[in-house]
Amino acid sequence: MEELNGSVDRIAAQLLSTANAPRAMGIETVRGSRAIGERVAALLVSAREEVALLDRPPHASSEPSGMPAPLDVTDPVRRGVRYGWRSTGKG
Repeated sequence: MEELNGSVDRIAAQLLSTANAPRAMGIETVRGSRAIGERVAALLVSAREEVALLDRPPHASSEPSGMPAPLDVTDPVRRGVRYGWRSTGKG
């Protein structure tokens, strides 16, 4: 898992350093806990086929315990959207 995290970080850094318009490449920077939580929620409910999440702390939208806030995927799952989630548990 650590190797996978490192690969994701390297690829993201490469894309951001070489892209003239990161958003045009599918990269969007969202800052602030509330804005991040809202954007994640919007992406989850707009999914048509599949959502794959790779996550690690600190979670932008978290409970007082530090655990990620539950995501409401009820409606997309009813529509047949598949979800996969992996958290490294490391910060």
